[in-house]
This record gives sequence, C-alpha cells and structure tokens, in this order.
Amino acid sequence: MNTLLKTLYVILVTFLTAVTTMNLKAILFHYDNGWDGIAAVLGGLMVGAVLGLVGGIYSLKWIPEEKLKLSILIVLILNVLMIGVVFVRAEMRKVKSMRLERIAVHAPKYLGIYSIHFENNKVIPFYSVNYKDDQQTFRKIDSFAINENSMDLAYAPPYFMPYYSKTDYQVLQFNVKSLHHNYAEVVVNKINGQTSFLSLDDGKFENWTSYLLSGNSIDLISDDVTLYHRPLTYADPQKMLDDDLLKVLSVQEDWIQVKGSSGKIAWLKWYNEDGEVTVRVNYFE
Repeated sequence: MNTLLKTLYVILVTFLTAVTTMNLKAILFHYDNGWDGIAAVLGGLMVGAVLGLVGGIYSLKWIPEEKLKLSILIVLILNVLMIGVVFVRAEMRKVKSMRLERIAVHAPKYLGIYSIHFENNKVIPFYSVNYKDDQQTFRKIDSFAINENSMDLAYAPPYFMPYYSKTDYQVLQFNVKSLHHNYAEVVVNKINGQTSFLSLDDGKFENWTSYLLSGNSIDLISDDVTLYHRPLTYADPQKMLDDDLLKVLSVQEDWIQVKGSSGKIAWLKWYNEDGEVTVRVNYFE
C-alpha cells in the first residue's frame, strides 16, 4: 500500500512540476502561438517532468509515512489549481484573439476615396503592377476618357463601375484599396471588387476624415443607420426630419457628428461591422 501511495505521490509531483514549468516558460517568454509556442510547451513539459520526477523521489525521504496521504491530497489540489490556470490562460488567449478580430473587422474596408481631376479631352490610364527584384513597375493596361465638350465619359471599359459617378458635376470617385508612391490601387468595379491602379497625377486621394468633412452634406446609403444623441450605441436615438440635410461637424473614430438643417445635432456610425461605409458625401446644395 505504501509503495502504491509513494508512486502516486511521485506521479502527481512530476505532473505538477511539468505543468508549472510549462506555464512559467510560456508566460515569461510570451510564446502563445505558432511553432515557438509548441516548442515552449513541449520544452517546459519535458524539463518540468524531469525536475518533478527527481524532486518527487527525493522529497519522499523527508515525508513521514503517516503524512503521505495528506501530502498527496495537497499535491492533488495544487494540480487541480494549475490545470485551472492552463484553462484560464487558454480562455484569455481566445478572448484576446476575438477582440483583435473584432478590431480588424470593425474598420473601414478601404483607405479612402480617389477623385478624378476633370479636364477636357483627357484620357486616364489604368495600370497594373509588376514586382521584380524588389522593384515595382507600373504598366498601362486600359483607360477611360472624358468627353471634350460635355465633361461626361466619352469611353470606359465594360467593367467600369466606380464608387460614385456624377460626371455632369465633375465628380468621379473610387474606393482606394492600397497606396503606392505615385499610384493608388482603386476598386474599378464596386460589384465584384475588381481593382486596378490610377496615377495620383490624374486625381486626388482623401482619407476618410478629409472626405467626410469635404462636402456640403452627407447622404445615408445604408438602411441600418441609426442616429443617436451621443456617440454611444446605447444612447437614446435622435429623430431628424425626413428632409433634413446632414452636415458633418466632426469625425471621432467610427462616429461622425452631424447637424441637420433643422438645427438638431446627432451622432451616427459611418461604417458598419463589415467595414462598409454607410454614408456618402454630397457636394451639391
């Protein structure tokens, strides 16, 4: 019976030391994911197991036989606590991962807006990019043209579906996916997400803050936009008149403060959880 209890004691001490060493190594060196994380776990377990086995056998010399059962109980409780620590750390990593995922998702899908410079009889090229020896080279692959007399589009490829087009008022805009030294990768088809490159010499890039503050008012282009008294989703909703023109007063992260033509002030989220922008700038009275 004593031999069985001693064996159980050594096993429990070995397990406790292995799990403790694994946790300490992961915490101290912050190895949570990837191959580094796996190596830290296995290394900690192996080192801890060896130390625990030696320590368990050695400590038996100092434990009276009448207190062996109590020692086993204490080590068992410590094992349960340490297993709890492992599960708590796993849950904390999961929560952290979910929080980072939400942050990544809850951001505008694109960097901002690219607006074309209108000039008579102007042909504006689309470019593709090639990478060779860490160098970027841009090559013309297509184009669209602005009419000489009417300032509308004289020609555009069949896939041409920009973010916003009102050429009679000289407004032609694209969502910007990425920026390069003198080029912007823009979405040339807002339906299927096809992209191409435009030269920054042919237009102007605006980040979302500049864009939202640039117009006379904004139009709500999503049905799920709610107006609030304060920039909090649990704040009381703010009611506006149906024909209110909303002027942007300020931009605060994913909120914008607007003032209606009736004088009422409200807050709304200018992009949703999918990163889709819910408003569009109106440059006209």
